[in-house]
Amino acid sequence: MMLNHLGRGAGGIEHFFQQFTGPMTAWWKTLGSPVLTPKVQQKLIASVRAEVATPSVDELAAERN
Repeated sequence: MMLNHLGRGAGGIEHFFQQFTGPMTAWWKTLGSPVLTPKVQQKLIASVRAEVATPSVDELAAERN
């Protein structure tokens, strides 16, 4: 999730979900019945935000690089 967060720049994980929820849900159908519901998205967003509470996206990207 952190790579998805950093990959979307200033928009972060929220922008990632806005753009990729549809395609991800389609890909996941081959796994059975997982659904990327708004509730699941919010749980993932909260966990990413908790992990990156202090550093900015730019600081995290610099660390990643």
